[in-house]
Amino acid sequence: MSAKPLQPCSHRVTISSNSEKFFCRHTSIHSNGNLVHAAICNACPVRETVCENPRPIPETDALNKLPSKFQMARNLAGSMKEFFKDGCWLVDDEEYGRRMSICGGCEFLHGSRCMKCGCGLTFKARGRVFRCPIGKWAQADKDEE
Repeated sequence: MSAKPLQPCSHRVTISSNSEKFFCRHTSIHSNGNLVHAAICNACPVRETVCENPRPIPETDALNKLPSKFQMARNLAGSMKEFFKDGCWLVDDEEYGRRMSICGGCEFLHGSRCMKCGCGLTFKARGRVFRCPIGKWAQADKDEE
């Protein structure tokens, strides 16, 4: 039994020597780390549809690397210290949505986790003092000015 050949798709990027695992650049696809297998790719409902702002192609193996547990604990401790110092203020729903939208198109999104800092984004995007580890939330603020 041979594998079904892949249908053409400009959103598919091979990320390793494993020809059965791909990164999908289309922002409407939300799988674990935006990684898809050939069977999913062949059945994709958005194949070759227009994507306004496709995800950037990830750095080599960046999708599979979380910071060390020690580093994630340090990141969390530092963030929580700042959060408590700020009075545990949360952002409003509009800002939360803006942050999550930015993260939704990020090459470091893995499920609901940021692969740069290791944080769970549904919580991190809520805290007023929390920051994107690569500055994307702040850059979007600058771009709007």
